[in-house]
Amino acid sequence: MKRTLYVIALGIIVFVAWSIYSSPHISNSTKKKHQEATTTPVVSVLMSLKDIYHRGIHTITGAVVTPTPCYTVDAETKMVPSTTPPVIRLNLSIPPDTGRCLQLSATTTFRVKQKAKKDAKLSTYINGVQVATSTIF
Repeated sequence: MKRTLYVIALGIIVFVAWSIYSSPHISNSTKKKHQEATTTPVVSVLMSLKDIYHRGIHTITGAVVTPTPCYTVDAETKMVPSTTPPVIRLNLSIPPDTGRCLQLSATTTFRVKQKAKKDAKLSTYINGVQVATSTIF
């Protein structure tokens, strides 16, 4: 009887050892490290753009469609030096959103003013990429 118990116990030990060593393992050198979330460029569409001139000042208003309501649009203008006719450069900066937000597109508006001559042309950039604005006015 003792012999049977020893054989069964030895069989169980061999089975457990075989199960542990034969199962697939991942070595420490091949484990993937935790990666930070990567940011992708913001895909935004300039929906409207309007330039109103009054007493030497251009008031530029517009709307941009962003991927979520959590994005902000920062607008600034500056004059491009040595151009004829004068050119107003409108820079729209839309930084990537890092928080959680409802995945539903939203329209964000902006308004800026720039002192310039009446015949000044407008050149619009979103995150450094020029946008065709000749048909949006």
